[in-house]
Amino acid sequence: MLAVPTDTPSDQGSDGTTDSSNETQPYLASTMILVRDQPSGYEVFMIERPKKGAFPRLHVFPGGKIDPIDSEMEQYCPFLCDARASKILNVEEKGLRFWVGAIRECFEECGVLFALQNGQLLEVRTEQDRQELRGWATKVATSAEFFKLLLEERTLKLATDHIHYFSHWITPKPAPTRFNTRFFLAKLPSGQSADALTTEVVSACWIQPSVALKKFKTKEWQMILPTLTTLRMISNYTDADDLIEHVRAGYHKIPVRPGKQLQGMQPFEDQ
Repeated sequence: MLAVPTDTPSDQGSDGTTDSSNETQPYLASTMILVRDQPSGYEVFMIERPKKGAFPRLHVFPGGKIDPIDSEMEQYCPFLCDARASKILNVEEKGLRFWVGAIRECFEECGVLFALQNGQLLEVRTEQDRQELRGWATKVATSAEFFKLLLEERTLKLATDHIHYFSHWITPKPAPTRFNTRFFLAKLPSGQSADALTTEVVSACWIQPSVALKKFKTKEWQMILPTLTTLRMISNYTDADDLIEHVRAGYHKIPVRPGKQLQGMQPFEDQ
């Protein structure tokens, strides 16, 4: 399935759904490219979707639709305001919700939380802490309202400074479900671990990008163009920190020629 750009921006209502008067408009979504360093080279976290749903049995990065609450979280984002986020994404407003959505979806789907406590990246030191955090992730998966409640109860802020904008893809008009998706990249916080304890995931693993591409080549894994292109863009880096530095500077970008636009890659604005 290829991804192609729409002629106009996604028309999403305040309730987080597309305008029912125009069924071709895609849902807004965020995806998290989660990476970690290993002695043999850095790895990326990938999940396998269930047989049901819009994209069955695909291997993808954690992510999902933007929720209305994602637009109400600026007070929890000390290092990024909506005006700055919108400028980075080249949208008029509400750009910050994509960062929030990426963090929330990553937490829901694999239990990893990019949050600040007392100005420091949240540490998960004990198994009890890990289990309690996982319990919150399960609650958030049932209702995004629990996300704000978690931040309030734990006095947490969102670590948007650890989330780096990567790319922009839009699925094609003939697709049964369409997404206007912003991809972000982040390094796994120290002491935290990713899992597959959600009904939206069949399996999950840490894998080197080059190995994931080989699994696609041998038809062991199914992946679509945005995932494949992302893996190819990050496969030549030696470690996660080097990759992140290049993404922060925009060095990972590839030219957005007409051919690439026809395949769904959108222009990337310098940070």
